[in-house]
Amino acid sequence: MEASLFWKLVRHEMNLTGDRSKEKKRQFKRGWKIGYALVMLLLFFIGTTLLIKTTDFRLSNTWYFTFGLPYMVFFIGFGHAKREWSNDTLGWWLSLPYSRLALIGAKYVANLIQCLMILAAILVVGFIYVVYIAAITSSFNWPMIGQFMILGCNWMLLIALACPILIGLGQFLAISQYTNLRVITPILWFCFMGLGSMVYWSGGFFESKGNNIYIQFSGDQSVTFFPFSTIFIGFIILGWVLIYFVIRLTAYLIDRKLSL
Repeated sequence: MEASLFWKLVRHEMNLTGDRSKEKKRQFKRGWKIGYALVMLLLFFIGTTLLIKTTDFRLSNTWYFTFGLPYMVFFIGFGHAKREWSNDTLGWWLSLPYSRLALIGAKYVANLIQCLMILAAILVVGFIYVVYIAAITSSFNWPMIGQFMILGCNWMLLIALACPILIGLGQFLAISQYTNLRVITPILWFCFMGLGSMVYWSGGFFESKGNNIYIQFSGDQSVTFFPFSTIFIGFIILGWVLIYFVIRLTAYLIDRKLSL
C-alpha cells in the first residue's frame, strides 16, 4: 500500500467523530463541549489554588490528577475500534479496498497521534498552571517550576512510551468481542485491567537509583529527569515488539474470525 494512501486513511480516522448514537442522545454542539472543558479547567485552577493557599498541598501533588491517563489511552484505542459497530459503519469500513492490516493500522496510528497531542497539551497547560501558581504564591520560585515540569515530562514520557502498547491492547479487546474470541472476553478484560494496575504499583521497579516517580509526585523525593532503569527500557521495547504481533492478530481476526 502506498504511503500517501495510508496517510489519507489516517487523516480520515482522525477527522471522525465519536459514537453517533451517544452524540444524538447528548445533542451537544462542539462549542458547548469546549465551553464545559474550559469551565472544568477553570474550576481545577481555582480548586488547586485554594488547596495550596489553605493546606500543605505541594505543587508536585498536582500530577496525581493525571493518574487516569493510561486508562484514558487504552479506552481511546478501544472506543475508536468499537465505533464501527456503534455507528453501523462496519460494512462500509470493511468494503474499503485496503487490507485489514492497513485499516486497523490507520486507526492505530491516528489514535497514537491523538494521544501524543493530548499529552503535549497537558504539558503546556501544566506550564501555564505552574507559572500562574508561582505568580500568586510567594513561596514558589523558578527552580521549583523547573522541578515541576521535569516531573511532568517524566510522567508524560512514561505514558507516551506505553501508548503504542495501550492503544493496541484496546483495539484488540474491542474487536475480539465481535469475533470467535468473544467467549473469553471477560478473561481478557481481567488480564488487561490487571496489567494496567501493574503499571502503578510496580513503579519503583522501573526506576533506577532508588528513584520512584510516584513518590516524586508526593514531593518526598528529589526529581531527576528520566529516572527509569534499563529494565524499564527493555520491557517497553519488548512490549512494542509484542504489540506489533497483536495488531497483526487483530487484523487477522477482522479478516477471518469476525462474527457478522
